[in-house]
Amino acid sequence: MRRATILLLSASVAACSTGPDYAGPPEVGSTAIARGTFVRAGDPALNTGAAVARWWETLGDPVLTGLVDDALSQSPDISIAQARIREARAKLQQGRAQLLPTLAGTGMFVHARLPGTGLGSLTGGTGGEGQDGGAQQDEPSDGSSLNFYNIGANVSWEPDLFGGRRREVEAAQANLDQRFAELADAQVSLSAQVAQSYVNLRDVEERARLNARSSELQRRSLELMRQRLAAGTASRLQVQRLETELASTDAQNIPLDAQIALYRDALAVLTGRTPGELDAQLAGVAPVPLPRRCANRRSCDPAITAARCPHRERALAAGTAQIGAAKARALPGIKFSGILGLGGTEPGDVLDPGIWRRC
Repeated sequence: MRRATILLLSASVAACSTGPDYAGPPEVGSTAIARGTFVRAGDPALNTGAAVARWWETLGDPVLTGLVDDALSQSPDISIAQARIREARAKLQQGRAQLLPTLAGTGMFVHARLPGTGLGSLTGGTGGEGQDGGAQQDEPSDGSSLNFYNIGANVSWEPDLFGGRRREVEAAQANLDQRFAELADAQVSLSAQVAQSYVNLRDVEERARLNARSSELQRRSLELMRQRLAAGTASRLQVQRLETELASTDAQNIPLDAQIALYRDALAVLTGRTPGELDAQLAGVAPVPLPRRCANRRSCDPAITAARCPHRERALAAGTAQIGAAKARALPGIKFSGILGLGGTEPGDVLDPGIWRRC
């Protein structure tokens, strides 16, 4: 009965954990969630289904798809986020390992010359003279030598009485989930930057094409007006007005060409290339990519939108677990330690299997 009481008490103490339990993210915008839509959300094409992982493929532009893939594979921000995931995973493994006992092994060999001490009895001879008929002749006559062998093992374990280390493992797991969410955010942000720059590029190219078409039409109108002026059916003022309009339209090509170069350089930098390296690839005429209409025409759900940003929620979970870990460090603890060691002046003193069996 006494043993059962002790085991039950130990189990109950080991099961407790200090600090508050994480109960999930707080409700934000409860009225909007109950209503099921945002205020002034009038677009009926918003889809409340699961987010598309490779959403840029829905635009149906192979050039854009290739640019996003290059950016995701070459971006240093993505590499940093992946390194943080590996760091968080290592910390989680370290926290789990701290819940287990610690075992360490040691080994030692010492060879010493002790002149003038007369310790020959420990090695089978004294000062180079003994019953073995000169077995120690290689040692000096004024001293003795000593060999010492030692093998040992140390075992220690500190029970997690108040759940502090379990809280640390919980925080490490939440931190790992947060790093994965941050990686997803970095991928979404980078792909959005590439897609935005590409769409802006195609938009400016389309405006430049339309501006060039307008210039061509105005140039034809000016030629006709000059012919009418020569025939006496038009005035010089009408010709000058068309010349001014044509010059204004031609002047608009300068900022449009500058914007085209700017967006091409931005795409080159985002994909890990030098500015100007993508000019040949992006030189072709392509329409502005437009999103397709969603098949599921339901209004946007605020709860689903909030669930797609999990890194803040995981940070809150990690911080809540750290509260319990900090409180547990202020409480007393118990640590069990054990040391086993064998030593002697001969290798057989520590390597004999019979000695280990008796231990």
